[in-house]
This record gives sequence, structure tokens and C-alpha cells, in this order.
Amino acid sequence: MSDEVLLVDEPPPVLAAVRRRVLLVALVGGALTAWLAFPTLFGGAPIGLGMTLLLMVPVLAVLGGGFVVSIAPSRAATVLLLGALVLLPWLAVRAAPGLVALDLTGAFGLVSVAIYRYRSDTPPLGLTDHLRVVGWAPFSVLIQPLRFLRDDLDGVATSVRQRRQTVAVLRGLAIAAIPLVVFGALLASADAVFSNLLEGLFGFDPGGLLQGVGATLFVAWVVIGLLRFALGSRLLVEIPRDSGYLGATEVVTILGSLALMFTAFVVIQFAYLFGGVDTIEATGGLTRAEYYRQGFFQLVIVAALVVLLVLVLDWWHRPRETRHFRLVLVLFEGLIVLTGVMVLSALVRLDLYVDSFGLSQLRVYTAALVLWIAVVLVLLAGLVLRGRRDHLAPGAIAAAFAVVLALNIANPDALIARVNIDRHLDRGVELDLGYLSTLSADAAGAIADRATGSICADLRQVALEITAEPGSDDFRTFHWARSRAEHVVAGFAASEGC
Repeated sequence: MSDEVLLVDEPPPVLAAVRRRVLLVALVGGALTAWLAFPTLFGGAPIGLGMTLLLMVPVLAVLGGGFVVSIAPSRAATVLLLGALVLLPWLAVRAAPGLVALDLTGAFGLVSVAIYRYRSDTPPLGLTDHLRVVGWAPFSVLIQPLRFLRDDLDGVATSVRQRRQTVAVLRGLAIAAIPLVVFGALLASADAVFSNLLEGLFGFDPGGLLQGVGATLFVAWVVIGLLRFALGSRLLVEIPRDSGYLGATEVVTILGSLALMFTAFVVIQFAYLFGGVDTIEATGGLTRAEYYRQGFFQLVIVAALVVLLVLVLDWWHRPRETRHFRLVLVLFEGLIVLTGVMVLSALVRLDLYVDSFGLSQLRVYTAALVLWIAVVLVLLAGLVLRGRRDHLAPGAIAAAFAVVLALNIANPDALIARVNIDRHLDRGVELDLGYLSTLSADAAGAIADRATGSICADLRQVALEITAEPGSDDFRTFHWARSRAEHVVAGFAASEGC
């Protein structure tokens, strides 16, 4: 029995013919994306089309590695990179901050694993290796350009010795560009006459140029780091592990005691939660609302901890050949089934709570988390406990990607607006207009569609508040949700009122 430890070799030198291509792609891509994202990076504009393209260009550079570095990405890396490219465009479609954070986090994780799996001869990752790669790859990516400058650029001059003087001049100009821009910006800010002279001579703002050069170099740095890291060779070194296991008696005791506790809890769930409203209200000192609200987040935490516990115990207990393994497996699966009932209980509580108090962003995203945990529990029972532990991470990643994509398609803020407004229109429940006004521009269409009757004026005011940010004609700041919200407001202005 052994554990696999992840090691990474030094990336091999890039071929001389490819070095120039890498540098060209990085600088041209960096300049283009810096210009596209300039309003967001330095103008205070919200995330739009330009910033989205800035984030997509490094991913496209890695995906097009067959052209850039003459080594095409592996099938696994290609799938992961395509997944990131599916999530990133949603940044220019959805405006909800929680959804933007999920899209960025998901794309970041997919790219981190993809650049490790870039080469087809890379060994498959273990369960814990995925977490280590996501945490460690970004730091390595930032270091790789230093090695590119130190080791790889020398080969460019060597391969073109007949033009050594030209190369030296170009390298000198490249190095001088940064201090020229820096000192020019400082001197221009110190003297208005000198600033006007520079602007008249060259037609540019030194401060803006400095920002643009900085953004260009940063994107180029990331592109070079991604490509150079992706070309690295990997090793999995096995370290013998002949001791340190947890015995079957200990594992049975742990699982058995937890199973008893979980069984008692599940019985109560059937008696009170699944027993109906009358059973709950008959319980002394406990209203229906309090019961729905009580314990939902605790059940989510319990389910997440059970996933972690099963993984730890599966790794820690003795090899599967022991005579008590069948009992251990039954207890593992029993615990997972009981946890699945708790997950169902949490979803039922959430549904009843939403029916009584409406929908919110926290409830939507927590429900998505619960569904993902439910899928992971199924994967635990079907893969980990049957010796296919290394298949859990790909399955969990695929499930997380599916959940985030489904959230983008569903549009949580619009869903929240529809549910809460419909509750008011259909059942006369009080509508929290203050909470509606905290939603993003994603909800403007749903709010406008329901702006009728006695709440028409109030809903129009809410739509105006969530679309208060002025638009721009610059295509780099275009955002689909904000653009649609502006059309909604324009429609209000054109109409004759409620």
C-alpha cells in the first residue's frame, strides 16, 4: 500500500523558433486585452465585454497551444479549458455579484487543473492532488515568466547571431520603454507645460499610457506563465505506507455511533417534518416558521462534514482485503443514505420556508450547494467505497460545473423577483420592496413584466433603482443584463404610466 505524492519537474526549454512566437502572442494579446478592459481596469466601469475578453484571452492562448508552442493540449486539458470558456462569457451576461464570483472561481479552478494536465503524458491526478494543484499552480504561473526571461530569451539572440546588433537594439528599446513611460508620467504630472508638450507631440496621456503598458505586461506575463507551466513534465512518486492505518474496530465504532445518532434524527424528521404542518404546530412552543428556519444551515454543514469524514476514514482505515471490510462498507453506505435523508430534509425545509417567507439570494445559492453535495454523496457511494477514489474529483468537478452553469441559465435574481412578486399577487403576501431593490440588473425584466395593479408604481421605482448606473456607448463596457435593464427603463419613460 502506498500514497502518491505530486511532484513537478522544471519545465523544459522552449524551442528557439517558438520563443519568439510565445513572446509575440503574449505581447499582442496583452496589448489588445489591455485596451479592451481599460475602462473597467482604470475607468471605474463595471465588468463588461472588454474585461470578459481580457480573462478569456489567456485561456484561448493555452487552448491554442498547438499553434503557439507546437504542442497541443491533451484531451483532458482541452475539456477543462472549454469548460472555463463556457463560464467566462457569462460575466458579460449576468450582473449578480454572487454569480460573477462563482463564474470566476469555477473558471479559475478549471484552468488551474487544465494547465497541469496539458501534456498527454501527465499522470492522472489523485483526489487531494486536485486541491493542491488549484492552490499551487497560480503561484508557479507567476514565477514561470522570470525563468522565461532568464533562460529562454537568450536562445533568441543565439539563433539570430547574424542580426545580433538589431536584437540588442530591440532588447534595449524594450527595456527602456518601461522607465521612459514611468518617468514621463511622473514628470508630466509634476509640470502641466511638460504634460501638454508630450500630449501635443505624441497625442497620448502619459498616465493612461503607463496604465495601458502595465496592463499589457501583466496579461503577457500571465500568458507566458500559463504556457511555460503547461509544458512542464510531471512525476508521481510513490511513498511506501505500511503502517499508520486505523483498525476495523475503530472504524466500525465511529461509523456505528454516528449511524445510531443519524437514525434517531431521521426518525424525528419523518415524524415532524414529513408528518405535515399539523404535527409541527402541535409541538409545544414551536411555530411552523421557526421549525422551517431552524437547522437548515446546520444540516448543510452536517452533509458537507460527512463527505469529508467518509473520505478521511476511507483513506485512514486498513486495506480492503481485511475480513471486516464488508461490515465497514455497509456502515459507510448506511451513513451516506442517512445523510441523503438529511439533505432531503434540508431541501424540504427550504421549500416550506420559501413558501412562507419568499426567496432570497442566500437561499438560492445554498440550495445549489445542497444539490451539489447530494451528487457528491452519490459519487462517494458509487466510487470511493468501491476502490475508485481517484474518480471522485472529476465527477465532483463536473457536477460543480453543471450547477454553476444551471445557475447562470436560471438567472437567480430574476427568479427571486418572480417568486416574491407572484406570492404577493397571488396570495396577498407582503412584498419586501427594499430587498428587491438590492437585486442586480438581472432582475429588471422580471420586475417590469409584473409591474401591474396597485404595485405598478412601486415596482417601476425598484426597476429604476437597480438600473441607476448610467450606460455607455463604448462597446467595451457592454453588458447584456445592464443593457436590457436600460431598455426596460426606457420603456417606462415612453409609456403613460401605470
